[in-house]
Amino acid sequence: MLEKVIDSNPESHYTGQPEDAQDPSAVPFVWISKWVDYTDKYGIGYQLCDNCIGVFFNDGTHLVLLADGESLQYIERNNEEQYYTMHNYPAEMNKKITLLNYFNTYMTDNLVKAGEKCKTS
Repeated sequence: MLEKVIDSNPESHYTGQPEDAQDPSAVPFVWISKWVDYTDKYGIGYQLCDNCIGVFFNDGTHLVLLADGESLQYIERNNEEQYYTMHNYPAEMNKKITLLNYFNTYMTDNLVKAGEKCKTS
């Protein structure tokens, strides 16, 4: 019976995602610790408890500055992801990078972080 299972190539029939098999207690518990609502002009800025900074822009795109302060993740309207750094990104993203920096500075200078430290294990 085991040979039949192996011969059936079960990996080729799996339709879920690899993370579906993770133990839920092993997945980091992350939440929004600060946020700013500027949807009347730009979008919503937020800081996660792990210190990532993100902006969900009114045009449906999303920009995240990772906790290292250098790495960027840009998610387009079609959910395609692009990766850049704070020193190497396309010129057409200048305004979004400027807004990300503005949100980051505003939240750092004016808002108190909500909650305890993130639980990453």
